[in-house]
Formats: sequence, structure tokens, C-alpha cells
Amino acid sequence: MILQVDAGNSRVHWRCLNADRTVIARGDQAWEAIGADGIEGVDSRGVVQLEFASVAGDRARQLKASLVSGGGVRVMEFATSHRQCGVVNAYSEPAQMGVDRWLAMLGAYRGWEGPITIVDAGTAITVDHVDASGNHQGGYILPGGALMAQSLGAGTSGVRPASVDGAGSAPGVTTSECVHHGIVWLMQALVARSADYWQGRGTIILTGGDAVAAAAGMPEDPIVEPDLVFLGMDAVMAETSGSC
Repeated sequence: MILQVDAGNSRVHWRCLNADRTVIARGDQAWEAIGADGIEGVDSRGVVQLEFASVAGDRARQLKASLVSGGGVRVMEFATSHRQCGVVNAYSEPAQMGVDRWLAMLGAYRGWEGPITIVDAGTAITVDHVDASGNHQGGYILPGGALMAQSLGAGTSGVRPASVDGAGSAPGVTTSECVHHGIVWLMQALVARSADYWQGRGTIILTGGDAVAAAAGMPEDPIVEPDLVFLGMDAVMAETSGSC
């Protein structure tokens, strides 16, 4: 079994693949739910190859160690590079870019070619554009929805937003609705602004936990692909094996 792991800032996403790279299981869980035995629902004894990407530091290293503790596991740990799978990074120091952001670009470019705009609405919101020749044109990084809500709670004396059901973007009638609906409104405005900025220059692809909410404000449905980072892993593995 091949195990793909995207160890993010707040959650761990994973997929299990057969030898032919057919997806047989997937899931995600918060870091607080990760125990000493690794990922719930994944029997690490059946893993022969681990494909691992992380922006989570020490706890991700501990998770990786637990997943290969039985020995005999081939490990592919991904890193951001200057050029890979037809994409050229705009960063002069690629190591400064989170590997999940890089893999999302690779997955999007392999699946849809260019030009493409990738919006990853997770713990942070990132926006990146890749032109038709694979040249990364740069991007933006903003706080994600949860961080926006936390910053209001930390920076004010009276705004303590509770969770709300089905947060939309209509004007709120409670403080919590005002906060959460305002965050959704901002995310939708970001996607719409991206579409305006790169008008006529390709496809918008969204990923991340808030992707569906961010996509809802578009007049035409953009593509929502929750597995975009994993598709980037697939692209790198295909290039490595010469089957790209």
C-alpha cells in the first residue's frame, strides 16, 4: 500500500493507494487527534511506500517516524524546488515556499495545464498564478478563515464569535454571524478579484477546507479539487519514474 500524507498546519490529510496508484481510502483529522500510533484508520503495517509533505515542523517529523517505525518502508519526502513537472518557481529561494503550495501548483498544472490560478483556502489562504508556459507569476498569502476569527477574539474586548451553522455571506444579525459571514464574504471577494485580475487567462482551481465556501460567490462555478496537493505528489512521482 502507498500512503500519501499532507501534514498541514492544523490538519493531517491522507490517501491510501494501490500499487497502480488507485485511491482506496482517504481521510483527514486534526493534529490533536493524532496519537502515538499514527493516523487513525491507517494500518501502517501495510504501508510499503510513504509519500510525505509537511509544513508542520517537529510534530510532522514525529508522525513520519511513527509511520515508518516497522522498517522496510520506502520514503519520498517532497520539497519545493526551482523547476519541477514543467513549472518554474518565481521565488529566488524556493525553500521559503511551503511545499503544499508548490505541490498544489504542480497538481493543477499537470491536470489542467496553464494558465491557471490556484486558491488554497486552508489555515492560510494562498493565491498563485501559473501561465501557459508553466511560469509561476507569484501570488498572495492571507490569514485563513479560522485565523481571521481568532484574531478578532484576541484583538478586541467584545467580539467573541461562536461557531454558526451554514455560514453564508448575507449580512449577519448576530455578532457571530457578522464575523463568520464577513469572513466568507472576504474569501468570495478574493476569488472574484482573482478572476478579474487574471481575466481571460485560464482556469481558477480551489482547494483547502474553505474552498467550497470561497467558490460560492463566483458567477460561474470554478473547479474545486480537494486532492490538489496529492495530485501534485502524483505528478512528481510520475516525473521521477519517467512516465510523466
